[in-house]
Amino acid sequence: KLKCDRGSGGNGVLRLAMSLLNELWKKVSPNLRLITCAAYLAAFICVLIFPSFDRKTEIEEHGLIGHGYASSDFTGPWPNRLRSVIKQIESGYGVAPALAQALEEAELVAHHMNFTTPGGLSSSLTYTVASSRRGDSREAVVVVCAANWTAGKRQMAKASWTLGIGVVLAQFLKTVPWLSKDVFVVFVDGSLPYGAGARAWLRAYLGGTSAVRRGTLRQAVVIDTSSGPSTLLTEVEGVNGMVPNQDLVNTFVANAEKYALPIQHREPWESVFHTLLNGGVHSSHSPFLELHVPAFTVRGKKGKQERASMDVDQFMRSLEGLVRSLSYNLQQLHHSFNFYFFTGPNRHISSGLYLYPVFAMQLPLISFLMTTPAYRDIRSFLVGLGSVAVVILAAGSPIFLLGTNADLASAIAPLLPAAGLAAA
Repeated sequence: KLKCDRGSGGNGVLRLAMSLLNELWKKVSPNLRLITCAAYLAAFICVLIFPSFDRKTEIEEHGLIGHGYASSDFTGPWPNRLRSVIKQIESGYGVAPALAQALEEAELVAHHMNFTTPGGLSSSLTYTVASSRRGDSREAVVVVCAANWTAGKRQMAKASWTLGIGVVLAQFLKTVPWLSKDVFVVFVDGSLPYGAGARAWLRAYLGGTSAVRRGTLRQAVVIDTSSGPSTLLTEVEGVNGMVPNQDLVNTFVANAEKYALPIQHREPWESVFHTLLNGGVHSSHSPFLELHVPAFTVRGKKGKQERASMDVDQFMRSLEGLVRSLSYNLQQLHHSFNFYFFTGPNRHISSGLYLYPVFAMQLPLISFLMTTPAYRDIRSFLVGLGSVAVVILAAGSPIFLLGTNADLASAIAPLLPAAGLAAA
């Protein structure tokens, strides 16, 4: 009897709920399209003002905290050494010869590699490694120096900062006692499309053809600056909107602010349009992101009306602090955010919050589907969905197969020589 009472009580609650929903539907259904359109408008406004809901950034990986606040070891003769190398490279003839001479005088073992881009361009890269005194070579950090190697006006003057910083950083890291990971310093031509220099080095390193190997690549930072920049821009956008773990960028920002360096991120909507236009596809940090190695680019900028330049010594110390923090952190970065937009040097908003208004913006479509007679016939509705699926499959399958099947691409390459499928 008790079970029957409970069952009847449950049925009564269910009938009451169904009747309330029925009455609510009768009230709402005449104005359903108007209500959903209002929801769309409210969601659209929320998307426009979402940068206002940002919050302060913080370093969530405890292994990165503290080491960047240690006193810098880049003192004594090192600042003069840095300026001397920059001046020497600036007065050289050609990037490759000047870089080779600077590495030789710094007593660094340089490894040279020639490669050809998928577009048929022949180029080269140079890399060296600063081995850790206390590490076991299981993990490594990469510093990519992406200067413009192509001939042009004031070519050496524009590339001298990036190349000089890379040479002296590698020489300096070989002398410090705190380095716990090996650090690769890779010099590439940053003017090549699709980050071809960094991509070629990664292909050789992971493919086993590199002259030196030092375990798993954990993080990477790309230096791409002309001589005497006034502002540092952190570029985090990669292919298809990929961004690095935010702790990596926040660690560099903390070190840069420690030395009063002017630093900035792209504004949220600027970052959205930059991603929309796939602007990160040519960045040298994109190949690392594709391999799930957190990486970003530090790009030095200087406006036409700006005359003051930042102190190269302070820039070097900020890089020292970043490398020092990364060398103490074992394994992969797994805290913090992996999808975000920066709204300021120390503020961000998670891109996941954009999902909620996006869901509300789909309501008008649902309401029209529910009230349009053509879609009330389930057979017509399913046929329509099937037609859309067939179109998507027919249009996307060739591209997918060519991008994932090397044998098929090689077989079709002779038929389309201009497409460059064999090189891809």
